[in-house]
Amino acid sequence: MTTMTLNIHNNNILESLKQVLSNMVGVEIESVNSTADEMDETEYISSSATMMRIIEKGDAEIAEGKGTKIAVEDLWK
Repeated sequence: MTTMTLNIHNNNILESLKQVLSNMVGVEIESVNSTADEMDETEYISSSATMMRIIEKGDAEIAEGKGTKIAVEDLWK
């Protein structure tokens, strides 16, 4: 996967790009009107469909018992 960040200051160009990209196979638009600087970490991660899929996969693996328990005192060893 490749991520591209565009800083577009012209709304006409933005709308045109959104239309073109939304019709392309294999292209996913995750966030259009916000930047990481404008959001807190939770909002930023939640706005990414890819990150949410990764988190949901991890949650499912933990629910299936595939996680590894680590004692708090062993975290920084």
